[in-house]
Formats: sequence, structure tokens, C-alpha cells
Amino acid sequence: MLDPRIFRLKGLSSGSLTLVLIFLGAFGFFYVGLQYVQLVLGFRPLLAAVSFLPIAVVAMPVSSMTPKLAERYGDKPLMATGLILMGIAFYLITGLGPDSEYPPFLLPMVVFAFGMALSSTPSTNAVVASLPAEKQGVASALNDVTRELGAAIGIALLGSLFNSGYSDEVAGKTTRLPAETAHMVQESPAVGIQVAESGKLGKAGPELESGVHDAFMQGMDQAFIAGRS
Repeated sequence: MLDPRIFRLKGLSSGSLTLVLIFLGAFGFFYVGLQYVQLVLGFRPLLAAVSFLPIAVVAMPVSSMTPKLAERYGDKPLMATGLILMGIAFYLITGLGPDSEYPPFLLPMVVFAFGMALSSTPSTNAVVASLPAEKQGVASALNDVTRELGAAIGIALLGSLFNSGYSDEVAGKTTRLPAETAHMVQESPAVGIQVAESGKLGKAGPELESGVHDAFMQGMDQAFIAGRS
């Protein structure tokens, strides 16, 4: 159904690769970032969703501008610039700490949205324009598959890096907990926060919560350091 020889076309191969990287970064960002605003910043689910609206606010006007920019500068420069901006956003996120507020997180989010919007449309154009009219069904399907592949890899890769970084860091904070509870805390920062705030640990609760927050930031840094590279 898919002739692999079409990947010899430079526009199609570069556009497909860029789409994989865009959605790898995007879904890795959503996976970790939404947990950050809820578990570290303490946002309720609805507020956490609202806090990500700046992505749409930035992405929509930038996306509408990219066709004209692509006509002037070409697809590849915009694709490269967008990926670089997404990498810069990941770098900025690694500078956050457990005591950071929402505004310092908003800046990398805006940079990320700008980069994602700048590179998405030219990448799709590169794929579609590489094939003749009778092959546009293939181009459309390939465009969808690359996005889904990138999303799956992003959640799996950055999510795994985040979880391993968190688990390694929080392990030393759970030595006084029952073995079963300690294991659950090491597996999930959400459980760690729930245990810390349950009141069952007394004065040790705030200490565990602080440790979970620190471990969360360690895991997030580990994920986004990989993402920016």
C-alpha cells in the first residue's frame, strides 16, 4: 500500500521526519506539562486545561501566517526554525524549580507553541507537494501516520525518561514508608502527593510532598533534556 521508494523524495522524507519530531515533542510536552501544573503548581484539572490555552492563542495566528512565510523563505527554513524554537522551549523548562510559579512556565509554553505552529504547516506542505495529484491520498495518509507515530514515541520516550528520573530521585524520600506505599509513591507522583497530603504521616507529610516535588522536577528535567536534543 505504501511504496517505500517515495521516501527518496527529499521534501517528503524531510517533511515526514519533521512531523514525527514535532509531535514527539508536543505529546511529550503535554504528558509531562499537564502533570506539572496539577501536581507541582497545584492546579485543579479544569484550571490545568485552561492554563494550556496560550498554546492555541499563539498557534492559530502563527499557523495562518506560515503559508506566506513559506512562499517567501521556503519550507525547510521554517521547519528548521520551528524545531529549534521547540528545543529552546525545552531548555527553558529545565530551568524551572519546584517553587516556580505559572508565569515562568508560560514563557517556554509560548515559545513552544510558536515553534510548533511555524514548522507544522510547512512540513505538511513538503509531504503533500512531493507527490502528484493521483497520490494525494497516500500523502494525506502518510501525514496522519507520521503525526500518530511521533505522538506515540513522544509519550513512550519522554514519559519513560520522566518516570525513571522521578523514581530514582524519590526513592530516598520513601525509606520510612511501608514497603507497599513506598513502591506506589515511587511509581506515581500523583500517589506521592496524595499520600503526603492524607494527614496520616503527620509532620512527615510536608517533607514527603517537598521530596515528591523535587523528584518530579528531576524527572521533568531528564525528559526535556532528551527532548531538546
